[in-house]
Amino acid sequence: MTRETGVFRQLKYVKFVCRRCGETFGPCFQTAIQGVQICFCSNCGGKGPFAVNLEQTVYQNCQKMTLRESPGSVPAGRLPRYREVIVLWDLIDRAKPGEEVDVIGV
Repeated sequence: MTRETGVFRQLKYVKFVCRRCGETFGPCFQTAIQGVQICFCSNCGGKGPFAVNLEQTVYQNCQKMTLRESPGSVPAGRLPRYREVIVLWDLIDRAKPGEEVDVIGV
């Protein structure tokens, strides 16, 4: 591993409030790849504006790490490849820059 960021908070389950009628709806599951898009309020039929209900929203911790191939495994004349990896939950702060790690995941 060559680099790591600090620990960030990432949205996991989001609840929204319609600013027109005050209706709270959700929870909506949010992944690291896709954000949540709200089209209309089921109570008043309005198309927004919507606000995130911070009190009822659930967050999870995440961290980005930059991984590089070890120099011994790279053929002569080729540069090592880099990958950014996002780790969650109990994998945060498990490895430090300079350590060799094996990553298996999706």
